[in-house]
Amino acid sequence: MPAFDLDKLLEEDQLNEQNMRSSFRFAHKFFTDIERGKDGVNYQLPDGRKVWQVGIRSKNAYSINLLFSEFHIPEGGQLFIYNSDRTQIIGSFTHENNSENNMLPTQPVQGDEIIVEYSEPGNSSFEGRLKITEVNHDYKDIFLKVGEPNVDSNTTYPCMTDAVCSGIENKEIIRSTVLLIINGNTGCSGTLVNNTKNNQEPYLLTAMHCINSSEPVPRNMHFYEERSGTIVTFFNYQRSVCGSSMRGIESQSVAGAKPLAVIEKKDVALLRLNESIPDYYNPYFAGWNIEENGGPAPHTNFHFPQKRLKKFGVFDGELSIGSYATAYFDPMSHWKVSKWTSGATQGGSSGSPLFDASGLLIGSLTGGDSQCNGSSPNNLPDYFSILYKAWNYGAQDSINLRVWLDPGATGITKLPGLDPFKSNPMIRISNVDYNTQPADQLANTQLTSPNTGSLFGHNSLAETNEFAEAFNLPERAEIIGAYILTPLITNFSGTASPVRINVYSGQNQPETLIGSQVFNPVYTGYRTTTKDFDYNQPVTMNTGKGTENFVVFPDNIKIKGNFYISYKIEYPSSFNFSVYNTNFNSTSHKNTAWLRKITGEWIAADQYTKQPLNTSLAIEPLVVYSGGMGIDNISEKKTDIIRYSRADNSLYIDAVPGESGKVIVYSVTGQKLQEVAFTGSSTFNIHSPGKGSVGIVKVISSQRNQASKIIF
Repeated sequence: MPAFDLDKLLEEDQLNEQNMRSSFRFAHKFFTDIERGKDGVNYQLPDGRKVWQVGIRSKNAYSINLLFSEFHIPEGGQLFIYNSDRTQIIGSFTHENNSENNMLPTQPVQGDEIIVEYSEPGNSSFEGRLKITEVNHDYKDIFLKVGEPNVDSNTTYPCMTDAVCSGIENKEIIRSTVLLIINGNTGCSGTLVNNTKNNQEPYLLTAMHCINSSEPVPRNMHFYEERSGTIVTFFNYQRSVCGSSMRGIESQSVAGAKPLAVIEKKDVALLRLNESIPDYYNPYFAGWNIEENGGPAPHTNFHFPQKRLKKFGVFDGELSIGSYATAYFDPMSHWKVSKWTSGATQGGSSGSPLFDASGLLIGSLTGGDSQCNGSSPNNLPDYFSILYKAWNYGAQDSINLRVWLDPGATGITKLPGLDPFKSNPMIRISNVDYNTQPADQLANTQLTSPNTGSLFGHNSLAETNEFAEAFNLPERAEIIGAYILTPLITNFSGTASPVRINVYSGQNQPETLIGSQVFNPVYTGYRTTTKDFDYNQPVTMNTGKGTENFVVFPDNIKIKGNFYISYKIEYPSSFNFSVYNTNFNSTSHKNTAWLRKITGEWIAADQYTKQPLNTSLAIEPLVVYSGGMGIDNISEKKTDIIRYSRADNSLYIDAVPGESGKVIVYSVTGQKLQEVAFTGSSTFNIHSPGKGSVGIVKVISSQRNQASKIIF
C-alpha cells in the first residue's frame, strides 16, 4: 500500500471529535482490486486441492482489515487470514459465510503485513470467487495493543466504570451491547434487540449516523445495504475482573449485516446480522419500552468509548425531551440526559443503548458534550434517540421499527428481553470470586529467589510442565470451552509456542484424559514511550497487563462429578507463559490448583515442596447442564448410539443389525434442520446453523426413540 499523510488524518479526527458524538475513525482506507486468479500466487497440492495466497503490506499499520466485495466459495473452501509471523490467525471462513450481497468484511489482524490464504477441493462444484476492494490501515491501535501506556486501564477515562463493575440488578443486559466496526475504519456501539416472536432473530439497533457518516446526508437504501455489509460485530469485548487492567476477548465476532429500517430523521437504524450468533457467545436480546414516559429511573448506558472495553454510566435524574444540536434531525426527537450521575460518553459510544430501571431499551446515543472531568462527569448533557418516536415513523413498513420488532402486531408497549438459555443457562464456573467485595485477587506468583519464573508456568526449575484446576459438578453437564486468564508474555520472540488445554476426569487428582485442544495464545507488547504513534520505539513487555482467552473444544465434553482443566507447556521455550493464580480473601478457602512434574506425577499446589501455595488457577469452564431443553438425561449406554464430531460436522449412528429408521436434527428453538433415513450403523454430514450453536438429534426406529444434544 502507498504512503499517506497521517498528520492530516489526525487533524481531521480532532475536528470531528468536536462535532457530534460520532463514530470513531481509526483506519485509513485504501481502495484496491486484488482478485483471485489475477493477483498473488496460485498452486495445487498433491491431493488436488487448489490454493491461492496473496500478501498485503501497509507500513507501520497497527492492524489491517479487509473487505471482500466478492466472496462466494463452494463447500470445502476455506479462507484464512494471518499476520506474517503467524501470531494471529482468523478463519476459517467457509461457504457458510456466503451472503446475499457476496460481501465479507473481516476483523483486524495485528501488524503491518498479512497473508490471505484460500483453498478449495480440486473437485469442488464451482471455482470460488474472491476479490478484495478495500484494505484498511489501523493508525490508532484499535485494540490498544501497543499504544498508550495505560492501555485502557481505569485511569484512561477515570469517570467511566467498567461494565463488569456496574453492580446493576439486570446484569444480563450487559451482554446485549456490542462493538461495531463499520466500513473497516470506524467504530460504534449497538444493541441486540428482541422481537415479539421471541425467536432469536439477530436484530441490531444502532445510530443511523454510524452507518451514514458523522455529518449525515440523505442516502438511498442501496447505500445502507452496502455499508451494513461491511459491519463486523464483536461480542463480550469487556473485562471479566473488576478493577483489573486485563484486555477483553477479541475473537467473538460476526461478519456482515442487512438494513431493515433506517430512519434518518430520528438517527435510528435497525439491522439484521448476516450470520447466526454462536451459542457460546451467550448473547442476550434486550427488551424494549415504547411508552412515552421513558420508564422509571435510574437510566443506564453501556458503550465502547473510542472502542475501548465496555463502559457503564448511570443517570439518576429525570429524563426530558429535547432537540439535538443539528438541523438534520427532527426537533424534539431525543431523550436528554442533563448530566450523568456516573460516567460519560466519547466518540465510538454512538448507537449505544439507554435502558430504564427495568432493563428495557428506550433509545440509542446520538451525541452530546459529556466528558470526564477527572474522576467525575463534566455535568454536560447527552442525547439519545427516542425509540417510540421511530416506532411507526412514515407510511412505509420498510422505514419503521414496528413491523420488525412487533411482527405479530400485538400492540404491546413493553417487551421483556430474551435470554435464549434461561431454562438451561450457559454457566461460567469459577472457584473464586474476583468481583464481589472483599474480592479474591488475581496474582502471578513467582518462584522465590534464587529461582526465577512463574510458579504456574515457565520457570528456571523446569520440573513442572502442566498445571490444572479442579472442579466438581453434581449434575451431568457438557463443557463447551474454557476461559483462560493469562498475564502477558515477558520475552516475546515473535511466534508463540503451542500450549495444550486438557480435560481430565479423576476422583482425587487428574487421571483420565477425556478432551484436548491446542491453544496458541496471541500476545503483543506495550511500548514504554508516551509519544503517540511512534512506530519505531522498541517493545517492552509489561507483565501487569493480561488478557482473557476463550478456548472452544472441538467436541462437547460430557462430565459429571470431579474433573480438571489443565494447560500443558513445552520446554525448552523461547518465552514465558503462565496463567493467573489467586490470592484468596479468606484463609478458609481450599486449594484447587495442581502441578504435574515432567516425570508424570501430579501434586496439589499446597503440597508442592519447592514452594507450597494454597490457591486456585484463573481457569473458568463454560458449561451447559444436560437436563434442559425438555430432553431426558440419556444413560451412558444410550449416549453411545449418537455420536457427533465437531471437527467435520459428522453424525454417527451406531445401530443394531437390521435396525432402520430416521434421524431428525433440530435447532435449539425447535426448527427442523435436517431429516434423513438410515439402515444399520450410518454416518451423515450435518448442516450446521453456526459454530457453537446447540442442536437436538432424535433417532426414531422400531428399536428406540431417543434424543441427544449436540454443540455444532
